[in-house]
Amino acid sequence: LASRARFDAALVAASEESRREREQRQANQRHAEVLIPRYAEALDKGDTASAHTVRNEIADICSRLGATPPAVERSLAPLHARYAELRRWQHWSNQRRRRELCDEIEALTETGAHPDAVATRVREARDEWQRLDAAESGEGAAETSGLARRFYSACQRALKPAQKYFEKRDAVRDAHRTQLDALLARVEAM
Repeated sequence: LASRARFDAALVAASEESRREREQRQANQRHAEVLIPRYAEALDKGDTASAHTVRNEIADICSRLGATPPAVERSLAPLHARYAELRRWQHWSNQRRRRELCDEIEALTETGAHPDAVATRVREARDEWQRLDAAESGEGAAETSGLARRFYSACQRALKPAQKYFEKRDAVRDAHRTQLDALLARVEAM
């Protein structure tokens, strides 16, 4: 009688676990189905960053489901194709802008601009480069590695002549700071 009760309890527990898993699977499937219109909307807007985020969220849900339900798969297939096309166009556009940034920084050395202006422009270009990388979600870095080397090398070459100016300015500031500290010490002593 006791073993029968344990068996019945184990059967109820297994049944309950199976029901919870089924409900969780259905909830995940509904969540994926809710995300599909958001994915399509991001693609329609051409917003690769949002599309990438939603796509990853859907992929995570589908991995928890084990096998993607056929209805969800049929809905996702054309969206994934549009996503791949959008990514290719985004990469193409970003590559053009990266080349422009390289050209701008390389030309910066011949302009004779003030060192502060050079440093500011290099900083702005680096920020833009990072935004381009973020827009592609870090993918495609291997393709741009040659371009990245060119860009960072150009940044170093552009900043190299300005380095002496910055060192001299730091030395002048240190001298002024020393003089000011000495003056404050004398005032304090009075």
